[in-house]
Amino acid sequence: GVVDQYGISTQHLSRVARHPEDVPGYEVREADWVTAREDGAEAWLLDPDNLPVLPASNEAFIEQHDDGTLTGDADDTRHDNLLRYLRDSSREYDLSNNSCTDRQHWFRPSRHDPAPILLTNASQDQLRFIVNEAALRVVNNFYEVELALTGAERNAVLAYLNSGVMGDLLR
Repeated sequence: GVVDQYGISTQHLSRVARHPEDVPGYEVREADWVTAREDGAEAWLLDPDNLPVLPASNEAFIEQHDDGTLTGDADDTRHDNLLRYLRDSSREYDLSNNSCTDRQHWFRPSRHDPAPILLTNASQDQLRFIVNEAALRVVNNFYEVELALTGAERNAVLAYLNSGVMGDLLR
């Protein structure tokens, strides 16, 4: 995958569930994420930390990277693979849309703790509440859910929500 192709260190990545089909069942554990990754699923979310100071826009980043004037570029080679990936991706994809420019950092999604429960963003027939034991980050194919319940109470509510009864109510 891209991570191996560019040699991006896992220190710049968070584990992610991108698609509901990558998370079969009603809970996702560490072993499930490892299996999905080994089966070729996109398992990483670019989430860099402690980068050299980057410009406020991806356009300025590309220009400075190509000119060799990017802060830290000459002295700091431990981020070279990540910076090369950011440059190539900025060229290949339009990162000037609102989803990137409205963030604090254009190169990283907003940060928050992984939700304890995921809800698939799918048709009503495929709606599933999933216990996120692996603490995976998610993208827009899931909703993130918090419940004020734990243990057996939480599991009972989730079993009801995942039951055919809930599906009948939603129709």
